[in-house]
Amino acid sequence: MPTDEQAAYASAAWQRFDKEINDELARAVLSAFALVAVVDGDLAESEIDGFFALMQERHESLADLGIEQYEHVFRDICGAIMSHPEAGTDKALANIAAVGESPEQVELVLTAAQIALQADEREQASEAEALTLIRQVLGQD
Repeated sequence: MPTDEQAAYASAAWQRFDKEINDELARAVLSAFALVAVVDGDLAESEIDGFFALMQERHESLADLGIEQYEHVFRDICGAIMSHPEAGTDKALANIAAVGESPEQVELVLTAAQIALQADEREQASEAEALTLIRQVLGQD
């Protein structure tokens, strides 16, 4: 159970995230990556660097979102998910679900989640479970 301080930090991080990122697709992409990246309880700098590098290399549409400008907010929501996992997971999944059923947007969100699996060059069962949860929220069982 998170402490009051952890819950307050998580709440403030998500408020900043919502305020600074008003594009639903960018929110969903960042939420998907963050959820997969931190589900193992750890977030290495190499994962963050790898995420932004892989996004730019592998998927032009993701690079076009200009997500790298949100790196500081991304770090905050990763910390928010780790400090208050249940609420953070719920918030991330709500952001992911907001993209609806647009095949292009669903593909971009799933791509971000898959990049998270590859960013630290090791796939853990918890990360695969998070990807499955994301697929379910997007109606991609």
